[in-house]
Amino acid sequence: MKRLLAACLCLGCWVRAGELPDVALTNGQWVCSEGTSLADGVATLEGDGKGYPRVALALPGAALAGKSVRFSAEVTTQGLQKGQDLVYASPKLKIIDTANKKVMSVNNFGIAERSGWTAVDVEVTVPAGRTDPVELEL
Repeated sequence: MKRLLAACLCLGCWVRAGELPDVALTNGQWVCSEGTSLADGVATLEGDGKGYPRVALALPGAALAGKSVRFSAEVTTQGLQKGQDLVYASPKLKIIDTANKKVMSVNNFGIAERSGWTAVDVEVTVPAGRTDPVELEL
C-alpha cells in the first residue's frame, strides 16, 4: 500500500488582510478524492498513484491576482513504488489554473521514502487581473 501523509499545510502569499483567510488542512473547503482523508490537520493519501488520489482547495483568483503564492507542506511517505509513469503517479504539490486546467507550478517530489517529516513547497506569481479560481492540490 502506498501512503503519503501531509501536515502543517499553509499558504504563504502577500494579500491584504480580509481578502483571503488563513489556509490550512484544518480549514477551508478541501475536496478529497477516493483514497484520501483529512483528520487533525493531516491529509492521508493511500492507494495506487494511477488512481490519482488527491486533496484540493480552490482559492479566489481575484484575491491572488498579481501576487506571489507559496504552497507548502510537511510530508512523509510509506511504501511508495516506482510506477510506469513516475511523473504522473508520484506525489506532488501543484498550483492549477482552473480556467484552463493547466498547471501553473508543480513540485514533483518523487518516490524516495521520507520516514521523517520533510518540507516541500511550490511557488508561482498569479497573473494580474486574475478572476478565475486558483487551485492548490496535493
